[in-house]
Amino acid sequence: MTTDALLLVAREATGTADVLETHADRLRRRDCADAIHTASYDREPGRELRDRFAGIEEDRVFVVPLFAAHCHDTLEEIPAALSHVPGTVQYCEPVGQS
Repeated sequence: MTTDALLLVAREATGTADVLETHADRLRRRDCADAIHTASYDREPGRELRDRFAGIEEDRVFVVPLFAAHCHDTLEEIPAALSHVPGTVQYCEPVGQS
């Protein structure tokens, strides 16, 4: 049986942890995936998220960047860091519109 995870990724700032957990809790209550993970980084997603991503055990991981729009981080840095996720990765659009 294939297991699915939803991974919310954001850059650290004041309140980031609270925002990530609020969204994760809402998604858990909706039972939209087998697991909901959160991850945040300060400056270097590849280095800072490597171990966190490697610990994800689900087979398929849907990654949602919690950004207002695409930027260097969402186009280059986070996708490069996702090479450490052991499962199949589906990278989604940022939650913002522009």
